[in-house]
Amino acid sequence: MAAGLSVRPATATPATLELAVRVRRLIASEELAVGERLGTERVLAEQLGVGRTLLRQALQVLEDEGRIVRRIGRHGGVEVSDGKVDRALDAIDSIPALLHRAGRVPRTVVLSASLVLAGPRESRALGIEPRDPLVDLLRLRLADDEPFSLEHARLPSRAFPDLLQQPLDTSLYRLLHTRYGCAPTTATESIEAGHPSAEEAAHLALAPTDVVLRVTRVSADATGRPIELSEDVFRADQVRLEATITGTRSVVVPTAAPR
Repeated sequence: MAAGLSVRPATATPATLELAVRVRRLIASEELAVGERLGTERVLAEQLGVGRTLLRQALQVLEDEGRIVRRIGRHGGVEVSDGKVDRALDAIDSIPALLHRAGRVPRTVVLSASLVLAGPRESRALGIEPRDPLVDLLRLRLADDEPFSLEHARLPSRAFPDLLQQPLDTSLYRLLHTRYGCAPTTATESIEAGHPSAEEAAHLALAPTDVVLRVTRVSADATGRPIELSEDVFRADQVRLEATITGTRSVVVPTAAPR
């Protein structure tokens, strides 16, 4: 569900909606931030004095609103959410894997796939000769069937023969690994906030004045060979960037010049 979009299921009973209000108030009273755990269903049911069935119905209302996400597994439970997907800046990840972890259903629509000739920018970024052949992919990424991001990737055709004959409506990184034994291990990215172009706005269901995050990336394999030049355009209302930072960069403060 898109961030900020509230949905009230037609089948929700008054008791379900009342319990959903109580859970919202609990989140507010505990001052829980996005990503923090509210608890397990068992603990919440005991805390609120309700049955698990009624609680699950109330949690479904809140999940449809984008206020929580439920995770399964040993460390699972109910987490506070704002409907956005967290994209780590310190890891290389495919969009489908990113959406799966966020509890969203990914889907990829291939808008175009063709062979083009490298221009000066692609030549410099990928370390190839000008006019070398490139696989040019333009794909729309959907989350729960809603536009999430637009991806324009260019890859050296000689490194990935017959790539255009492969299924391109799934994870590109997984395909590179399974078919060519190659995957990105390092990447250099630049990130800018701005407004979408007319074409981007149309694909992402945005207005020209809406904000997007534009991520330009050059990925390299384990040998350091550049294998991908890509530009991802994310809806800013759907994604949040996060990073784990260690250490500090030394800062040299210049002394005042003598007068």
